[in-house]
Amino acid sequence: MDKELESLLNLSVYDKKIDQKHFDILDDLLKDPTLTAYNLKKKRSSRYARYSTAQRDLDKQLYKKFKFIEIAKEGYKPIEKNKGKVAKPYRLSLTGIFYLIIHNKNKHIFDRVVLPLIKNYGSCILFKQFLYPYISKETLLEIEKLDIKDGIIYEPVFFYLQNICNTIIKSLKSLDSLFYYTDEDGYILDWIFMWPVESNKYNLTFDDYELKKFLKTNFKWDWIDNATITPNFNENIIYIKNNSEVSDVTSSKNNNIRIVIDEKENKAVLKQNREKLYEFIITRNRHAPFEDLCLSIDIKTNQTKTEYLINHILDKCKDLPSRFLLEIRNQIDTSYKSHQLLLKDGNFNKMMAEMDNNIKIKARI
Repeated sequence: MDKELESLLNLSVYDKKIDQKHFDILDDLLKDPTLTAYNLKKKRSSRYARYSTAQRDLDKQLYKKFKFIEIAKEGYKPIEKNKGKVAKPYRLSLTGIFYLIIHNKNKHIFDRVVLPLIKNYGSCILFKQFLYPYISKETLLEIEKLDIKDGIIYEPVFFYLQNICNTIIKSLKSLDSLFYYTDEDGYILDWIFMWPVESNKYNLTFDDYELKKFLKTNFKWDWIDNATITPNFNENIIYIKNNSEVSDVTSSKNNNIRIVIDEKENKAVLKQNREKLYEFIITRNRHAPFEDLCLSIDIKTNQTKTEYLINHILDKCKDLPSRFLLEIRNQIDTSYKSHQLLLKDGNFNKMMAEMDNNIKIKARI
């Protein structure tokens, strides 16, 4: 999993509107990704009579409280005419970029947001993951040099990015409601079946759907669909019988298949004759309202918790690019120079072809 993608999980969700003073600083940082308190004081001298006040707004408010900005680089440069101090250069953090896009105040002048973001924060994961695969960075910057009317492209680009940001923030808010379980190494566990605890034999209706699916996928047992699976709660054994038409020798081998659940040893083992085929993981207190009544028999997946959560976020965003591309195609007139430029963009043409192909497939269905 890309470490930059993981940074989406660390976004600070802040819904409230900040005051105009702080928003103006974000706008300054949009245009200057190495802004210092000293330069802020010079730029907005009518607001900041003292350097310390500018530093407080940057450091205590936007940096530490809201987390909208971060230190631009490790080595600080000396402040002009003040060799006794050092200046911390700040830039927008990923959280700050999201906030600025969601709460944009440059209404109807979208190039004033999109272009500085691409120029000054072009390596941000927001653009690399969600924008450049559809329209390259080079094309978006080249369009700026064309006629004024070609700048219309920045409107759908902005609203697409805003939709992505809003969708990601909404997804982050819903993560706590997701139902998943991990092992001690952080890997997602998939539930296969429930089993009553020995101390409280519960009259449980055994559901073998996930178990059959697991056995068929992992052991290539096509016969499992018609097999007889019999749970014996008293003996803590599940008997698996192959009902397919096979020879006596094969039948004898296949019919001696069982899963032995050992609650004390905290394991469940799939066996065929004397051979151990697989060991399941037992987790407890997982299934409300049966936490004290049932064990959960699980398998370890190859997906970590982080990967699972990132994939959840990406899945929520998956339909937005196609809408974005349609907006671009509908808004950019074929007579525009930007249209000709888009036709030369490999990323744009590849994604448009894939989208058109999917539309044709759905039409046939």
